[in-house]
Amino acid sequence: MAANEISTGIGLRHVWVVARSDGGGYAGTPIRIQGALSLNATLPEPRRVNARGDDITYYTFSLAPEENPTGELRVTKGDLDVLALVSGVTAGGTPPDHRIALATNLQGEEPAVILWASRKAVDTEEGAADFGDQIWQCYVLPNAILVARPATMEDAAVGEWIYSVVANPSATDEDGVEFAPLGVPGAEGIKTACMLMYVTDAEYDPTAV
Repeated sequence: MAANEISTGIGLRHVWVVARSDGGGYAGTPIRIQGALSLNATLPEPRRVNARGDDITYYTFSLAPEENPTGELRVTKGDLDVLALVSGVTAGGTPPDHRIALATNLQGEEPAVILWASRKAVDTEEGAADFGDQIWQCYVLPNAILVARPATMEDAAVGEWIYSVVANPSATDEDGVEFAPLGVPGAEGIKTACMLMYVTDAEYDPTAV
């Protein structure tokens, strides 16, 4: 089975995170963020500049945005290893106690990470032989920063950890492979990207790379 380019996804299945090396690609072993509920990624609006004269606007320029994509990841499970990875703070404590410090002097110095999020999907390219087959969609942020907000403690409610996400530009994909410029066969024709989307016939497992 080969996934086509048109698909429809639902929900959120697995989210993975790993430290990013300086040149792009892995700098450690990926960790699954368990209990993931939702990931929303917002691409910023372009800048619009109006050219005016004679009391009218005769052209509107669409320019690159001034901000990078941002988002929010919501999870129900607190994981000290994940918190340590995204904050740069070492988890400690004397067993059976485990602890990690929050709101430390290291705020603003969070390390860059690579983030994956996958969900089930269905091939919805009408007329294709694979129409209706189950496939997968995956978002990849190859150069992200995550900042955690602690789960609330509330009566009759499951607390949610919320990670504020910033997607910065990367010259490489999640495997550390540089994007090829325009003119190279099979290339996207880009120098950098903040976010990638995959459509595949099997769920992407970063630990298998």
